[in-house]
Amino acid sequence: MAIEAGWDPEVGLPLPTPPSMWDEDPDEPAFELPDEAELSWWAELDAAADDPGNEEPGWAVPGVTDEQPSEEGLSARSLAELAELSEAVRAQRLAGARVYRAFTAIRAGNVLAESGYRKLAPLLEDHVRLDRVAVLKLDRHAEALHDTVTPTGATTPASLPATSAAVQDGVVDADHVEVIDKVMTRLRKVSGLDDVCAQDIEDS
Repeated sequence: MAIEAGWDPEVGLPLPTPPSMWDEDPDEPAFELPDEAELSWWAELDAAADDPGNEEPGWAVPGVTDEQPSEEGLSARSLAELAELSEAVRAQRLAGARVYRAFTAIRAGNVLAESGYRKLAPLLEDHVRLDRVAVLKLDRHAEALHDTVTPTGATTPASLPATSAAVQDGVVDADHVEVIDKVMTRLRKVSGLDDVCAQDIEDS
C-alpha cells in the first residue's frame, strides 16, 4: 500500500510542516499595531500629501512662514522664491570656483604628460567634453585668479586676487571674471596710470 506523502506511517498523523521562508523570525520583535495617536498622525500626513495646494518644489531654502507682506510689498512666497534663486545662483558660482581650482591643478600637474596629449584643449575636449573656446577661457581665468608656477619654478602671483576671493565666496561668476579681466588688461596698457593712481592715494 502506498503511503501518502506527508503522513507518518507510525501514527497516521500528518508530518510536521517544515518552516516556511515566510515564517516570522523568532529573533524579530512581534508586529504591534500602532496606537490611535500614531494612526492619527499618519492620516494627517496623508491628507497633507493629497492636498494639491500643498505641493512645493524641492527648495534648499525653507519657505517663510510669515504670511504678511514685507516692507518691499513682497509676499512670503515671493520672498522664499527669491531666496531660493539666490541660493541656487550662489551654489552655481561656488561650483564654478571649484572648476577653476581643478583646472589650475590639472595645468600644474602631470595629467598632460601622462595622458600622451600635447595640448590641454584636446585632452579636456575628449575627457570632459569642453570645447576648445571654453578651455581657452578657463585657461585665461585660472591664470588671472590663481598663482601659477613657471617651468623654472618661479611663482607668478594672480593678477586678479580680489576677484579671486570674490569667486571663492560665490559672489561673482565666469561672466564677471571675463569683464573684469578685459577691463584690467586695458587699464594696464594705459601709460602713466599707475603714477596717477599713486598720486590720488597720496592726496587722499
